[in-house]
Amino acid sequence: MMRATTTTLLLLAAFSGPLAAQGIPDDTVAPRLRQRIEANFRVAAREELGLTDDQADKVFAVGVRYASRRRDLEAAHRGQNELLAGELRPGVAANTTAITRALDSIAALQVMQARLFGDEQRDLAAILTPVQRGQLYRMRARLADRIMQLREERVQRRPGVLRRP
Repeated sequence: MMRATTTTLLLLAAFSGPLAAQGIPDDTVAPRLRQRIEANFRVAAREELGLTDDQADKVFAVGVRYASRRRDLEAAHRGQNELLAGELRPGVAANTTAITRALDSIAALQVMQARLFGDEQRDLAAILTPVQRGQLYRMRARLADRIMQLREERVQRRPGVLRRP
C-alpha cells in the first residue's frame, strides 16, 4: 500500500519538472499540473484506502467541495504573512497598527481553517472508517510536503536566487 503513495509522489516529481521546464507560463502549468496530481492522488488513495468506486467518487466530491475554500484561506494567510513581513523589515520603523491587524487576521484565518478541517472531517466520516480517514489525512500531508519541496526546489533553480547551504 505504501508503495502506491511513493509511486504517486515520484510521478508528481516527474511531471512537475517537464512542465515547468517547457517554459509554459505558471497560469497554464498550474491547472494542468493540479489535474495530473489529483488524478494520480485519486488512484493512489483508492488503492491505499481500499475504496469502492462509489466511496472514491464521494470522497473526492467532498475534496472538491472544500479545496477551493482551503486554497482561498491559504492565499489570504500568505497575504497576511507578507504584510507582516513587510512591517518587520530591519531598519524600518514598524507600524504597530498594521502588525496588530495582520496578527488578528492570521488568528481569524487559522480559526476558519480549523473549522473547515472539522467540517470536511465530519463529511468524510459519513463515507470512510476512522482508519481510512487517518490514512487519507496522512496521504494528503505527504503530498502537501512533497509539493512544498518541489516549489522550493523550483525557486532555488531560478537564476539570481540565493542558494541555501
